[in-house]
Amino acid sequence: MTVFSARRWMIVAGSCEGVQHQQHALGNQDAYALASRVSGGLILAVADGAGSAKHAAQGARITVEQSIHYLSQMALGTLTPETWQQCAQDTLTHVQTYLRQHATEQQESSNAYAATLLVAFITPEHTAVLQIGDGAIVAKTPETPDTPALTLLTQPFHGEHASETIFVTSQNCSKHLSTSVIPAQHTHALALLTDGLESVALSYGVPFEGFFEPLFAFAANPAKSLGTKCAELRAFLASGRVNARSYDDKTLVLLTREPVAPVPEGA
Repeated sequence: MTVFSARRWMIVAGSCEGVQHQQHALGNQDAYALASRVSGGLILAVADGAGSAKHAAQGARITVEQSIHYLSQMALGTLTPETWQQCAQDTLTHVQTYLRQHATEQQESSNAYAATLLVAFITPEHTAVLQIGDGAIVAKTPETPDTPALTLLTQPFHGEHASETIFVTSQNCSKHLSTSVIPAQHTHALALLTDGLESVALSYGVPFEGFFEPLFAFAANPAKSLGTKCAELRAFLASGRVNARSYDDKTLVLLTREPVAPVPEGA
């Protein structure tokens, strides 16, 4: 569980082993990583190891670590939908190459490390995201008559059968790479979550206001200490009301703007 402040963002992140994984002693097969760039900006990555993969937890961990590593080294130019699409593809290629090399060293198939991937790359000017597989990336943006305040920034991939999705190690997965870029000033809050929370966070594929709005308010609350937020988020993820809707591992990363301090009179 991690909570830290980075410039104008408050970030609260947590991960919880699912009930089914507890029953079968599988451990938590989700992973997340957070980093700040020396040149400015934030990088967040979330992965969900495939339940069918032999080394699912390790695959998820490697996937987020290598995504963060590649993006932290990237020379950053002007982000446009086109340049970010190429950067996202390059990030995916780097992760795939690393996983293949690691699998070869371990005398395994790269599919033994299969995982989904969610990434948010936040600069002072833009919020850029990418997704391979299921889960969701949800932004709170200015509401307009044509655009709701809560928006899916990328499209989760779901196959024909329940729990069927695509992974970073899947053949031709780049065809299902989903990306988008929005202005940073339009990003009031952001959430990245694995598919273990889809049943409570999304309603027919649409972000559920009753889930996200209280959590965004909770993450931005200046009256609560960082330690309290850590404990309360983890308790929520492991709560009976959440586990009643999902037996899978659950990971949630919340980003909210830091409250603006009031300007003293006469300043």
